Amino acid sequence: MWFALFDYEFPKAVFLKDPSKYQLGLNHSCFGTKVFWFWVVYGGIQACVIYYFVFYLIELNSNNIDASGTMVLGGVILMVNLQILLRSNIFDLIGVFLPIMSVLAYFFFFFIMNLKFYSSDMLLGIFTH
Repeated sequence: MWFALFDYEFPKAVFLKDPSKYQLGLNHSCFGTKVFWFWVVYGGIQACVIYYFVFYLIELNSNNIDASGTMVLGGVILMVNLQILLRSNIFDLIGVFLPIMSVLAYFFFFFIMNLKFYSSDMLLGIFTH
């Protein structure tokens, strides 16, 4: 939500004074059928990269759905936060801090849930993969 509210290319006063900044929306540069399908295909490619990384490079046992699902979740978290960092217009302390803390929070909570006193036998040892 922070990026939706505070990551803008120009200050708000510039948009009010210069209507040419709205040409991007008026020319359908960011919206339309081609742009929609581009992002659908791009998301599919990212999903294939995560799938390949989890199931072929790490060689997880297909019977362990907990480990596979957790690794896919980790891949999605890494991919989304990397995209946020790459597509941001404003690089300030909070804009860089939030994605990094999001990834670190995933690993921290994953580690905590994997501890012997907290997890069940099914989740025990997944973090080591």
